[in-house]
Amino acid sequence: MNRRLSVFLVLLLTVVGLILVGRVVWRSHAGSNKKADASTVPVGEVATIRHKATVSSGSLVAKDRSEELRGILDGTDPSARSEEFGRVLREWFQRDPEAALAFLRTVPRGAEYTNGLLIVIGGIAEKEPQRALDLAREMTASPEEWILYHTLFARFVKDDPVQAAAMLDRVPDGGARANALRALLSGWAVNDSKAALDWAMALPLEEGREVALETVLAALSTQDPAKVIGLADTWLSGEAHDRVLTQALRRLIELDPLAARGVVESLPAGVVRGEAALGLIRALAARDVDAALAWVGTISDEGLRASAIRNLLDVWSLESPEQARAHVFAMPPGPVQNAAAAQLATVLAASDPVAGYTWVDTLASDSARNTAYLAMASAWARTDPEAATRWAASFPEDQVVRVEAIQGALSFWALADPAAASAFVLSLPETEQPAAILGVIPLWVQNDVGAALAWADGLVDADFRNIVLDSIVNRWADNRPQDAAAWVAAQPESPARIDEARTVAGYWLRTDENAAISWVNDLPSGPTRDGALDRIADYYMATDPANARRFAGRIQSAALREARLGRIQTAH
Repeated sequence: MNRRLSVFLVLLLTVVGLILVGRVVWRSHAGSNKKADASTVPVGEVATIRHKATVSSGSLVAKDRSEELRGILDGTDPSARSEEFGRVLREWFQRDPEAALAFLRTVPRGAEYTNGLLIVIGGIAEKEPQRALDLAREMTASPEEWILYHTLFARFVKDDPVQAAAMLDRVPDGGARANALRALLSGWAVNDSKAALDWAMALPLEEGREVALETVLAALSTQDPAKVIGLADTWLSGEAHDRVLTQALRRLIELDPLAARGVVESLPAGVVRGEAALGLIRALAARDVDAALAWVGTISDEGLRASAIRNLLDVWSLESPEQARAHVFAMPPGPVQNAAAAQLATVLAASDPVAGYTWVDTLASDSARNTAYLAMASAWARTDPEAATRWAASFPEDQVVRVEAIQGALSFWALADPAAASAFVLSLPETEQPAAILGVIPLWVQNDVGAALAWADGLVDADFRNIVLDSIVNRWADNRPQDAAAWVAAQPESPARIDEARTVAGYWLRTDENAAISWVNDLPSGPTRDGALDRIADYYMATDPANARRFAGRIQSAALREARLGRIQTAH
């Protein structure tokens, strides 16, 4: 055993010695050739080798993915295409940024190109912000692409707002600069609103001061709306002023309605004052109804006062419904009472319809009562269209709003159950049926034209049936003219068929002139074809008189042909 161990140790020492000798010889040889090796490899090849080593690092993910991306761009689903394009490009950029950038330059402009800008240039900006801005200037040219500047400066401002502001020099004027300014100032104002405001005020007007100030003041409006209102009046004008003022007033109304009241009263008439007044009245009503009512009385503009009382009643009727009803009942007759009665009827229809129409009946003013009836019918129909329709039909036949109230409620019933709504129409007096059915049929055709046609065929009164069929064809031709045309062509010759053919041709010409004309040409000679040709001539009469004459000349009926040619002659 000792002898074997001795032999093993001798062999081991021999191997180690040989290895050491080999290393000494190798180092000597490498040292003598080091200078020659470095000089014989071209600089460009060294750079290429380094790039390959960097991007591969033992991984195959950095392969050229351009063909894969081009295949994705050929996809037909925009959502899936955009998502997959972004995923693959992001993976490629992480492995080989320069190759991804080079590929992006070849992508057609559109949603994927814009998404690629955010991925590639946005990624470059993390380490090379100046280069990213230079690339953005070179590779963006539309409002959609200028969003990139918002992304870039939202990132820059997090690191150093002052340094980010200095980089604006690399941003072109116009929409690109506006995007950059908004991102810069909104981010800056979050952490140091005073510094952001001072910087924006010092910015020259021509360099985007108004955009910068609007952005800062919008951010400040949640903290100190009263101050923002004063600054907006001093520094801003036009739409920028109105946007900031509206936002600040909303916040001030939340915090201090009484202070907001003074501001609103000082505003000139217009959209800003109107919107603020409606928000203010709701806030006042939630705190002090008497104060809200008193303020409504000071509004001189009748339209605004009516809107204000509607908003007041929205709040008041929920908290004190009896008081709200008594107040509206006692109001002087006129447009403001009408608006108030309609609003209260709408609220009551949703909560207690019986109490609602009982109260409406007590109103002394015919105008207020009728306005409330209409509001009640429509509002009630949203939850129970059949009950609302039958209630409206219970009005006396001489009630001036009876038909309008029925139509308002019936339209909701038709949405829920057009067959039942149409059957109900037949229970109405004959004089009311045509107007009522016109509110049902279009909705029925939208969902089931076959059922609507079958119902119309069962009507006994020929005149009423023609009215219904005309309504069906009108909506049908507007939605699917080719289907309506096939149905009309299959009908027997009649005056109604002539009108229906004219209707189909008129709608179809708007969307596909060639198809409409081809259909008319295929109709057999006779009154229906003549009527459709006359409709085509009428269609072209204003814009193409020569074409109009050509179609008019093909009309077989001499009387109809000469009448149309005469109208064309008169028009031109």
